[in-house]
Order: sequence, then structure tokens, then C-alpha cells
Amino acid sequence: MEDMNNLRELRLDGTALKEIPSSIQCLKWLRYLDLENCKNLLNIPDSICKLRFLRTLIVSGCSNSTNYLKTCGALKIYSFFLLHI
Repeated sequence: MEDMNNLRELRLDGTALKEIPSSIQCLKWLRYLDLENCKNLLNIPDSICKLRFLRTLIVSGCSNSTNYLKTCGALKIYSFFLLHI
């Protein structure tokens, strides 16, 4: 992911993604992350908290995840945060 550090929007909705690599923190300009209906997704790494420009995180339909509350608590520092569950 280091080569995509200027990426602003990432739509992974409906994919068979099982985990998000901790290197997601390298996407330092990411503002929008859509993980809707990623039914195999198990958790969101704490490294997502280093995305200081992230404004929208969509996780509705990700029924297997057990780590949302831990991560979402850390994201409250952002000026706008949207979480659809």
C-alpha cells in the first residue's frame, strides 16, 4: 500500500476481504473507506486510527467482525466520522 499513499477513496464493498492489513496507515490521505457487506471481514486494525483525514467509514453488513467497537472508539478524534452498522 505504500505506493498508493495519495489515495483518497477506497471502495472494497462486497468483497471477500478477510482482514485489512495494518499497512493501511500508509494511505495517509484516505478520506473514504467503504467496507459495506464484507461478510468475511474479521476486524479493523488499530492502525486505521492513524488515518487522520478519514471522514467516512462504512461497515454495514460486516457481520463477522468483532473488533469494530475498539477501533471506532479511537476514531472519535476526527472532525467527522460516519459509521453505518
